Amino acid sequence: MKGKLIEKFEIQRIPTKKGTDFVKQEFIVETDGDYPQPIKFTTIKDKVMAYMDTIAVGSEVEVSFNLRGYKGQKDGRTFYINDLQAWRVFAPESSSKPLDLQNVEYTESKMDFSNEDSLPF
Repeated sequence: MKGKLIEKFEIQRIPTKKGTDFVKQEFIVETDGDYPQPIKFTTIKDKVMAYMDTIAVGSEVEVSFNLRGYKGQKDGRTFYINDLQAWRVFAPESSSKPLDLQNVEYTESKMDFSNEDSLPF
């Protein structure tokens, strides 16, 4: 997806039951066209977060992402969460090379929504 980076949020560190931190960064890209849409992306990749520091708000960017979905239970009710997880961000105006993490191995964390304290937000 291509658009303009309109907002970057601080990196969040969320403690888990395992004693490690779940780390993520969210950012908003506004689409082009007659009816621009603000789209929120999340990245959990350290290298993408580091690259995001080099991109200024207002820059044109191209984002490659995976659509992720989670199903959980809370108070006897089922809920669903959708997430656009960015694995590559490229700013053509930047002097940096695009960061492509599609072929980088990583461990995907399994989220357990059975307990209210384990929610990632």
